[in-house]
Amino acid sequence: MNQNSIQEEIKSRQKLGNACYHSVQNLLYSSLQSKNIKIKIYRTINLPAVLYRCEARSFTLWEERKLHALLNK
Repeated sequence: MNQNSIQEEIKSRQKLGNACYHSVQNLLYSSLQSKNIKIKIYRTINLPAVLYRCEARSFTLWEERKLHALLNK
């Protein structure tokens, strides 16, 4: 895989992560949900969308930082 396709994949994952986040945003900001429930929602919906197929790749430091920044958003 070349550098450009990896960067495009990261951008694509970022868009998917943002779309997932916005789809459950009302649940994450609800005062009716506990913090533990909000964390579970994030881990089961957002993380898989962002990290799909990432475990088998090796990333450069820049790419790794980009993914960490996305996950910390």
